[in-house]
Amino acid sequence: MQAKIGGDVGISHSWQAGLSYLSGETADRASGDEDEPLLFSGDTDLLIAELVWKWAPNGNWKQRNFKFQAEYLKRNEQGRYALPEGPELPWDVTQEGWYLQAVYHPRPHWRFGIRYDTLSSDDPGMAFDGTPLELGASDPERYSLMTDWSHSEFSRVRLQYTRDRAGLLDDEQWGLQYIYSIGAHGAHSF
Repeated sequence: MQAKIGGDVGISHSWQAGLSYLSGETADRASGDEDEPLLFSGDTDLLIAELVWKWAPNGNWKQRNFKFQAEYLKRNEQGRYALPEGPELPWDVTQEGWYLQAVYHPRPHWRFGIRYDTLSSDDPGMAFDGTPLELGASDPERYSLMTDWSHSEFSRVRLQYTRDRAGLLDDEQWGLQYIYSIGAHGAHSF
């Protein structure tokens, strides 16, 4: 199930909000180690809420614009996990995650962006200690900064910095990316 709504606010602003719900049932879904997988059987429900806000002076997004985006996800699983060489254990865990991001395009060819995302989970209990389902010491989170320059609609150079706090040690990453597009697209049908 999915529902979206949105509209314009004057000539310079627009927005869209959405809500999605997915539900499924599974039997013996494998996770963890490939040789000795953990097998989940039960129900999974997923709720997603999203919001996008866009600004472009007088609706001219090619000269200057700003886009704010946010998304929230919540998953609940209820059922049983079969552990390798162990018993089946009851499982009722809720996980949540969300992100916020903003991209500002102050002039043609240039964009600057920032993003924050995080996850959290219920503690599945001591019975899952030592398995891939064990709750980590803290909730993972990540921060990203980006700038890019587009020479034309066919090419873009992006520089990105990310600080990832998901593991035992914080991870800092720098990325330089060159994107080049060829072939048919909206402006040309060749």
